[in-house]
Amino acid sequence: MAGDREDETRPGGRRVATSVEPEQSSVTQASVRGGAEDAGGAQDGGAALRAAIARIPRLARLSRGDYAVSRLASFTNATYRVDVGGESFALRVPGVGTAQYIDRAAEGINARIAAAAGVAAPVEWFDGTDGLMLTRWVNGRTTSAARLRRPRVGGRAVAALTRVHALLQPFCGRYDVFDVIRSYQTVLAVARLPLPAVFAELAGPIVTIEQALSVGSAPLVPCHNDPYPGNIIDTGAGICLIDWEYAGMGDPMGDLADLSVEACYATHDDKWMLKTYYGGRVPKAARSRLALFKVMSDCAWGVWSFVQLVHANPGVDYRRYGMRRLVRARRRIEAPKFVRHLDAVASAPPPAS
Repeated sequence: MAGDREDETRPGGRRVATSVEPEQSSVTQASVRGGAEDAGGAQDGGAALRAAIARIPRLARLSRGDYAVSRLASFTNATYRVDVGGESFALRVPGVGTAQYIDRAAEGINARIAAAAGVAAPVEWFDGTDGLMLTRWVNGRTTSAARLRRPRVGGRAVAALTRVHALLQPFCGRYDVFDVIRSYQTVLAVARLPLPAVFAELAGPIVTIEQALSVGSAPLVPCHNDPYPGNIIDTGAGICLIDWEYAGMGDPMGDLADLSVEACYATHDDKWMLKTYYGGRVPKAARSRLALFKVMSDCAWGVWSFVQLVHANPGVDYRRYGMRRLVRARRRIEAPKFVRHLDAVASAPPPAS
C-alpha cells in the first residue's frame, strides 16, 4: 500500500472529494453512490414524484400546496427534501434497475436497526418491495474527504462505525465483497456488457486475496459497507450515517477500508484510524488486512460503475470512473508491499471476536 495520499478520483456521480461542502443543512440525506448537495430550487419532479408521494400515507392526504419539495442531486436514485408543517423529511425514490443488486427489504430492516441505535436517520416509512423511503431530515453538514482526514472529524466517523459494528441485533443479509463483485458480473453478463481488459488482470489476484482473507476471517458484524463522505453527516453533536442500501453482516475491516479509500487516506491516516478503532492496540496483521480490503474496495466500486451503464444512469462518466478505480486496484497489487500483506494475513491468527 503506497504511503502517498490516495488520488481524489470521484466523478460527479460519486461526489468529487475535492468539492466545496456547504455550511447549511441542505445536504443529501438519502443518496445512492454519489448524491451531492444541489443548489437547485424546489422542483416537484413530475408525475413520478407525485406518484411516489401518493403512496406514503403521511403525505398522500396533503394537497400540493401543503408541502414544499426540493430536488437533491443524485444519480442512481432520485432524492428530495420534503418540508411540511414545520417538519422536514428526505424522500428517496429508488432508481431503475437497482433491484438487480440491492435487497430493498433488507435495507429497510437494517436502516431501522441503525436508526434505533442512533446512528441513522429515523425511518418514517419504507416500502420493501421497491425501496421507496421517507426518513427524518438530519440537520448537519455532509463531510468531505478533506474533513475526514482531520483526526477529530475522521475519529468521529470511526466511532460511528464502531457503534454499528457493536450492534447486538444482527443485520439482515450478508455483505461479502467477493460475492458482490460476482453478482455485478452476472448483471453485466446478462446485459452483454463486457468489463475492460484491466479487470482480467485483477481476476487472479482477487482470488488470491479471497483465499488469504478466508484463512483468518473476522467474525461477521453489522456493517454499513458504503461509508464515503456523502453518506457521513456531521451534526456537530455526532455522526449520522445515511444510505444503508449495502448494509449487511460482514467483515468490519471492509468498512474501514472503504472509509480510508473514500477519504483518500495516506499511510499515516490509516495508522491513526486503526488506533482509534482498536483503542490504541492494533492487532497483528490489521494493517495488512486493511491493505487487501482497500484493493477490494477499488475493485468492487470499479465494477459497480460499469453496472450503472446497463441502465444508462445519466450525468456521470461511469466508464471513466470505473476504469480509474480498477487501474488503481492494479497499482495496489503491483506495489512491492502487496505480497507481504498477503503473507501477513494468511499467516496471522483469526481476528478476535
